[in-house]
Amino acid sequence: MKSSLLNKNKNISLEFIMIAIIVSIINSFFYESFAVMTVLTMIEVLVLLKLFFNNQDLKYLGYYMIFLSTSLESAAFVGVDEFYGFKNFRIAGVNLGVVFLLLIFFKLLFNGSINELFRLKGTIKKFTIWILTITTIAFFVGLVHLLFNDNNVATNINSFNMFIEASYIFILVLLEVLVIVTIIHSNTKEIYIIKQFLFALVIAIAVTMLSSYIFGNYGNRGGIESLQISNLVMLLICSILLPLYQEFNKLEKILLTFSGIVIFLLALIFNTNGKMIIVAVLVPFIILGILLRSGRYKTLIITTLGSIILAIPIFTILLPYVVSVNLLFAIKFEQVTSAFLFWKDDWFSTMPASPKTRISQFLNIVAEYFNKPWSLLTGKGYLGTIRDNLNIFGPLTEFEYSKWELDNKSYFRLHETFNTLLLTNGLIGLLFFLWMIKVILTKIHLSPWLMVGGLWFILFYAYSVTISIFGVVCLIVGLIDIEVQKKTKKIK
Repeated sequence: MKSSLLNKNKNISLEFIMIAIIVSIINSFFYESFAVMTVLTMIEVLVLLKLFFNNQDLKYLGYYMIFLSTSLESAAFVGVDEFYGFKNFRIAGVNLGVVFLLLIFFKLLFNGSINELFRLKGTIKKFTIWILTITTIAFFVGLVHLLFNDNNVATNINSFNMFIEASYIFILVLLEVLVIVTIIHSNTKEIYIIKQFLFALVIAIAVTMLSSYIFGNYGNRGGIESLQISNLVMLLICSILLPLYQEFNKLEKILLTFSGIVIFLLALIFNTNGKMIIVAVLVPFIILGILLRSGRYKTLIITTLGSIILAIPIFTILLPYVVSVNLLFAIKFEQVTSAFLFWKDDWFSTMPASPKTRISQFLNIVAEYFNKPWSLLTGKGYLGTIRDNLNIFGPLTEFEYSKWELDNKSYFRLHETFNTLLLTNGLIGLLFFLWMIKVILTKIHLSPWLMVGGLWFILFYAYSVTISIFGVVCLIVGLIDIEVQKKTKKIK
């Protein structure tokens, strides 16, 4: 009895929830106020420095995640070019997100804590080795391609700067993995603290979205009104699945159900994109996988019947209504559905630009390897490019590619994890992707955070700094959960 009381609401920390809500709301409502955001950022910096010097690494990681992932990141989504937040303030030209990641990385390196990586076992060890391997290979292979002026990439005076820009997000993800694995693996018994931060962020994003909706706090996404919220909402649309997991007790499931529904509905109506619609479509299949693999057949039957009942008004009333009144949703819904109408004679030629771009990128990657088969094994590295050798890209804009890419007619900014890994790491990247898919599909029922982190990897790897910190933490927590459960079963 004592043990169950102590474990009650273990995923909930009111302190973390309140701080996450306050920080998230300030970021969303006062992003244009230099004075307000300066004060907030100064407080965030002081908090992190205090935790850093007090050697409270778990809380440092948790608060760093809150401060970074609630920041607004992209001018294209915010609707203004000048906005502020933790990620936007810089020291010597380097944004605070990078500064405080490097700070904790070098601390762990110099005090020997990074040696914890050599004690890893099982899936988390394999994942860490994979990330370290593909990042290192892609960095040096990319330099070789730059040296030999592949696809004319070295003719531009800014080529080396572009190489740094192309490598930037991948190296950050690697550093995040090394830091997060080291900290969490060194404090496995206190992993619940990080879970409390993750839980708090889900609640905070839901509260912020609801507040933005109530008070009309809108951004401008390509000329269309959208709720002013962190990019993290793109990933957290999957939070509607969290209450399925037995890790959470009744109170936690109630809070997650409320938050998940709020995020799911408001995100799809006001902030939707193709990836979010794909996740929404996948939700029933993910539910099926979770319940089948965990052997919860009664819950599966009840959920299936409930889904069928709900599907009738959703597809006959709600979906047509949202499509008719919301231009953004209508556009993205058409883009996603058109990608799957492959039996039509004019399927590819009439496909909207967004899905067509992704398919065109894949086909041109294949064409690139046909022309340069020596690159197939390791890929073309960072700043490795493709050209439209098949002449299927169509009109291109600076919304999709940088001016450097458009002028050079060589493209490295790809839009999907699969395409990205295939270009930067070739067959090695493809093997890593397939291995990760296997891990996610076979272990998704074991940890709610593996489900979230798995979707981050499949959809958002190397996409966004504000999303990656949350996604990487979720993935690593999930992988460590798996190892802990393996040990527990062996002991039993």
